[in-house]
Amino acid sequence: MYLACRSVARGNAAAADIKNVTGAGDDKVLVRELNLASLASIRAFAKKFKSEEGKLHLLVNNAGTMMNPLSSTEDGFEMQVGVNHLGLKQC
Repeated sequence: MYLACRSVARGNAAAADIKNVTGAGDDKVLVRELNLASLASIRAFAKKFKSEEGKLHLLVNNAGTMMNPLSSTEDGFEMQVGVNHLGLKQC
């Protein structure tokens, strides 16, 4: 199981909770950095994932943004469109 998170520290905390509840070993719950507001981050995540895994069997997508103040992604797109549409399509 991979947890793709903007904050690796918060991802590690969630992974520890999952391991405590399920008894999964460290090699079963992996945390990787992924910021959907950055195309460079998306590409880096995808490259690392492909080097570690042959294929993706199941995706549970729990990411997105809504009703945020007007702002832009690292790449200059409006934040909601950049994250929810462009960022998720790149994954």
